Amino acid sequence: QGRNVVYRLKDHHILNLYRDVSEHLDEP
Repeated sequence: QGRNVVYRLKDHHILNLYRDVSEHLDEP
């Protein structure tokens, strides 16, 4: 179960990173 939590946190971190990058790309 501990591993699943770590993977979940990593996925969440990657999603936040992806969102930040997409926002920067949307800027003119």
